[in-house]
Amino acid sequence: MSFREKAVWVSLVSYLIVYGLYFWRYGAAVMAGGGADYMGSLISAVLLLVVLEVVLTIAISATTAIAAPQDVEAPLDERERQIAQRANGPALHVVTIGVLGAIAALYYGVSIALVINCLFLALVLAEMTKSAVQIVLFRKGA
Repeated sequence: MSFREKAVWVSLVSYLIVYGLYFWRYGAAVMAGGGADYMGSLISAVLLLVVLEVVLTIAISATTAIAAPQDVEAPLDERERQIAQRANGPALHVVTIGVLGAIAALYYGVSIALVINCLFLALVLAEMTKSAVQIVLFRKGA
């Protein structure tokens, strides 16, 4: 497994942990009737999650880099460039569906806070889709 494939795995796992926790808690708050319109700590929570995700990614990537230092400095080869490009298409579809869903939600009068979280979820799902597609393509040897 190449260093770049390991880095994609690290990204996917950190997205699942960090943003999964956020959306789990936000969904629970919405179901309890208190989270749909609450924007008070949204920005601070998102900033904290981004910092946590970056720290987690750096920590895991550093331990991976220590195991194979020669792979860290290696330039992208043609296969890795193609895999990165091919993974963008499905991620773009996810974002498009999320934006269209947000537009529809606004039309039907859903609260702005919920729409913002749905857009944020679309971005997170797009990044996870991109990582998952890259992993599949790495595994297939594409």
